[in-house]
Amino acid sequence: MSLVDPIEPKEAVAEYIAAATKKAWVVEGLPADTPLKPVKKVGIIGAGTMGGGISMNFVNVGIPVHIVETKQEALDRGPASSRRTMSVRLRAGGSRWRKCRSAWRGLPRR
Repeated sequence: MSLVDPIEPKEAVAEYIAAATKKAWVVEGLPADTPLKPVKKVGIIGAGTMGGGISMNFVNVGIPVHIVETKQEALDRGPASSRRTMSVRLRAGGSRWRKCRSAWRGLPRR
């Protein structure tokens, strides 16, 4: 099955995605009654494209992020890129993006 140019009907693709999403949450050998630990803060190594994207996901839900980078210029560039992306999304509207305003304001400016 190709999700880019599917031969199957849209319903079959939707069912496949739903089943895969459900299966992604199953961890083999992990008891169902395992207590969840709250995520209070996150550390990310690298402020590049991936690190920036990951950090934005946590910031969007109000979880503080600490980014470690080997070069100051890369560290300065990472939050600036995140600010631009978040700014565009905030202007586009939607309650989800309005919730990230306080986190957005907390990103360093350069």
